[in-house]
Amino acid sequence: MIDFTPLLEALVVLLSSVITIVIVPALRARYNNEQLEKAKTWVQIGVYAMEKVYGAGNGDQKLAGVEALLAEHNIKLDTSALRAMVDAEIKKMEQNVK
Repeated sequence: MIDFTPLLEALVVLLSSVITIVIVPALRARYNNEQLEKAKTWVQIGVYAMEKVYGAGNGDQKLAGVEALLAEHNIKLDTSALRAMVDAEIKKMEQNVK
């Protein structure tokens, strides 16, 4: 009778390697991309809303308003990332107006 134990062991090692190397990082990247897209969407909504509420100027109040909106939706960004995303949305708005 042929012993398939070494073959099965090799197959288990191969499958666990594939899961560790390919599947786990892909799931992590997808989850992080979903979080990033969610944050971008809420930053865009916040920028447009704060622009309507405060109008031109009042940048600090608008930034605080966007931060509050993100906090309501359990989205946490550091200040520099939030400022960069808000600045990018403002540039988009300015380009759409022209």
